Formats: sequence, C-alpha cells, structure tokens
Amino acid sequence: MALPIAALGTYMQYKGIRAAGKHAAMAEEYNAKIRERNAKVAEMQGEWQRFLGGAQTQDFREEFETFRAAQAVAYAKAGVEGTTGTARLVQEESAEKADEQIAMIQMQAETNAMGFREKAVNENLQANLHRLYARQHKTAARYKGYAALLSGASKAAYLMATA
Repeated sequence: MALPIAALGTYMQYKGIRAAGKHAAMAEEYNAKIRERNAKVAEMQGEWQRFLGGAQTQDFREEFETFRAAQAVAYAKAGVEGTTGTARLVQEESAEKADEQIAMIQMQAETNAMGFREKAVNENLQANLHRLYARQHKTAARYKGYAALLSGASKAAYLMATA
C-alpha cells in the first residue's frame, strides 16, 4: 500500500513543480510584454517631443516675424531708415537672439526626445531580461521535477527492498 501512495506523491510533486515553473515563466513573459509596451510608449513620447519642438519653433518664428514687422513699422513711423545705422544693428541683434531661442527650443526638444528613447531602450532590455528569467524558471522546474521523480524512484526502490 505504501508503494502506490509514494508513487502518487512523487507524481504530484513532479506535476506541482512543473506547474509552478510554467506559471512563473508565464508571469515573466507577461512582464516582458508590459516592458515592450512601455518601450513603445516611450518611443512615441520621444517622437511627440520632437514634433512639439518643431511646432514650438514654427510658432516662435511666426511670433518673431510679427515682432520684426512691428519693429519696421515703428521705425517707419519715426522716420528712421531701418536698413542702416542703429536700426539695422538692433534688427540684427534681434535676429541673433531669435536664432539663439530657436536653437534652445530645438535642443530642449531633442534632449527630451533622447530621454524617452533611452527609456525605450531600457524597457526593451528589461523585457529581454524577463524572457531570460522565464527560460530559467522553465529549466529550473524541469530539473526540480526530474529530481523529484528520481527521489520518488529511490524511495519506491527502498520500500520494495524492505517489503
């Protein structure tokens, strides 16, 4: 009577170990999919930052053109020639400041985009790590299951020898 019970116990232990390994691997695969989704979101956020930078640059250029036109009108109303002397220097300095502002907008947008791209890379690396863990769980469960079978076989052999 002890032999069938020992065999059944061994089989149940084997199945439990394998099921635990399978479910741990499934959890790791799920986590990997979440990380891949997070990577896609980060990539989209990076692209959005680049788009926003372009839109902000365009808005600033339009605002600057409005400012330059107003500046030209003010000079004309004052009877100042806008293409020579101090008026020209003021306009050149305004244009330089505008170029600097545009460069800053673009640099900030690219910096933000790079941060999101880096996050996407890290999320993909984490997804790969979760897949590695999934394979390790399956392998460990397989070996533990085989060890349980061997232990049960040894126990069964002992029970048969002492019977």
